[in-house]
Amino acid sequence: MKIKFLLLLSLALSVFLLFGSLNSGTAYGGIGDTTGSPLSTMTCSGGGCHGGANYGTTVSISVLDDSGNVVSSYIPGQSYVLQLSISSTTGSPAGYGAQAVVLDSLNNQAGTLDTVLTPNSRISNFDNRYYLEQYGLNSGTLRARWTAPPAGRGRLLIYSAGAAVDGWGNMTDDEASAAVSITLAEAPTSAFLHLENEKLSIFPNPAANGIFNIQFDAESDNYLLEISDIIGKTVLKKEIQLESGIAYPVELPQQCLSGLYFVSLSSKNKRLSALLIK
Repeated sequence: MKIKFLLLLSLALSVFLLFGSLNSGTAYGGIGDTTGSPLSTMTCSGGGCHGGANYGTTVSISVLDDSGNVVSSYIPGQSYVLQLSISSTTGSPAGYGAQAVVLDSLNNQAGTLDTVLTPNSRISNFDNRYYLEQYGLNSGTLRARWTAPPAGRGRLLIYSAGAAVDGWGNMTDDEASAAVSITLAEAPTSAFLHLENEKLSIFPNPAANGIFNIQFDAESDNYLLEISDIIGKTVLKKEIQLESGIAYPVELPQQCLSGLYFVSLSSKNKRLSALLIK
């Protein structure tokens, strides 16, 4: 009898923990990627969690510029709004949940999810990738600021899946949407002024101790220096004044590990980029 009771208690606790993880977001809860991306270990539409109801649930992904226009390509380093819209055609679900991730062609994190813009939403880290997902019951729209990666990352994919839920916590009267994805192309380099005699030089490279110099022959001006790691996380960002032909010393933060980094300089009409190895 005691063993049976302990087994039932263990099962109940497991169900409670699973629901808590799903309710707070699967990345936050440690379950991981449920967007249908190549990194997904499960999706709710595949019978992994929510089921039993028939709400006609769908999820859609949009990327908006600062004017609110939907875009299909990104300008490296520019800020956008990532929006998830979850809806149902029948019934009256108590709320919605969803998850999204932005990946490059190698399934690495692409760009940076900065801040959430809607209630009951959060940005969660799982396996060095950041996910936009619900926190509790969401009304059907999740938005967050997303900064595009530096030049050279190429085509990006955004994956998402959602669910309509009854709010009672049993997951048997919910319905998951099918997983969806959209593609974002990198804007042509002609969007900025690139001159052949204005190549960015980095030395020494590799920079074993994280200290290096940047130099180029462009006109003297104020530039935004931005350095990001291979998963798109910004490790250094500051405005600097560069003089043509004069080396400018840079030191990576001490917490930066050995690896590949993207270095970019940008002004109002110019962007230069290069790769750094530490």
